[in-house]
Amino acid sequence: MTEQILLNSLGKRVRILRENMGLNQKEFAKVLADHGVEIRNKHVSDIERDQRNPSLDVLKGIAEVLGTTTDYLLLRSQNAIPDENEPNTLYIDPDADADVLQRMVDVFSSLARADQEMIIGMAQRLRETETHMQTPRVIGIGSE
Repeated sequence: MTEQILLNSLGKRVRILRENMGLNQKEFAKVLADHGVEIRNKHVSDIERDQRNPSLDVLKGIAEVLGTTTDYLLLRSQNAIPDENEPNTLYIDPDADADVLQRMVDVFSSLARADQEMIIGMAQRLRETETHMQTPRVIGIGSE
């Protein structure tokens, strides 16, 4: 098996990065708390076993503490170390509606990799279309 296959879930990636830092789950929860993310070590365990999806705030905190990106944790990138030149990096606007972002993260992280790629492609095409149009594009049932 390759490393890519072994690290095929958010939980596995969090566990490996945490272990590489030399922290157990309780210590990791303490470091997260020091960064303003209050979770118990049981919550860390649930995330690592893919039994629970982290909230957007927890996900961002985990990525920050582990020195990686949310893209890597969400399986959108194979690079654990942030790369400013990597295409399709997800940048989250801190002023955006947190509820909408959380719903997006929850849905996206539950999808199969092929479905994630399809959604990314659709979003890129929509963005490219929007930048070339003078008026907003309306998509919906019965739209012309």
